[in-house]
Order: sequence, then C-alpha cells, then structure tokens
Amino acid sequence: MDGQDWTTVTFNKSRGNKNTIKERQPNNEAQRLAAVERKIDNNEVIIQKKLDPESKKLLIQMRLAQSLNQEKADQLCGLPRNSFRELEAGRRDPTGKEISSIQKYLGVSLKLV
Repeated sequence: MDGQDWTTVTFNKSRGNKNTIKERQPNNEAQRLAAVERKIDNNEVIIQKKLDPESKKLLIQMRLAQSLNQEKADQLCGLPRNSFRELEAGRRDPTGKEISSIQKYLGVSLKLV
C-alpha cells in the first residue's frame, strides 16, 4: 500500500448564482389536478360542464352552411383530427382554446352548461 494516497477529499455542492437558479413552477394542469384531488379528499361533488345541445346544433348548421365536412373543419380551426366528429357526437366537450378557435373561424358561440 505504498503507492496510494489516503487523504480525505470533500466535494461541496456548487451554490450557483441565485439569478440562474429557477424554481419550478407548477403548470396549469398540475394546479387543476391538485384542485381535483382536494375536492375528492373533501368528498365534494365534481360537476363537469357539457356542451349545450342548442350550441351543438348551431355548430353543425354553421359547419354545413360553409360547406365544410368534419375533417376540413378540424383543419380550418387547427383542432386535432376527429375533433368535430367527437364534439358533434357528444363524446367529448371542447376546451376553452377550442371554443375560441371555433368562434373565430366558424362564427359560432358555444355554451357549456
């Protein structure tokens, strides 16, 4: 053991510049999920808003008035494929971003109840 150096070496963490260190902020989805978990823990009833049936009929009428099929309406509004099919069938409800996009391109104001 003549060739080894057994002196103690200590590594310190870099403290870094406070300006370069960013605290991780939770995104909106994380905040929403935390709120849902709090409601579940408190045994509160969670009511999901649905698309108003009259709004659904108006959406279909306006799409047909502009001679758009569901796929072309998806492309025009910048929505994922089959969005209009699912919205019109009632299988899912539009998000706030989708509502504003539909209102912008088709001129339809959708209501959630």
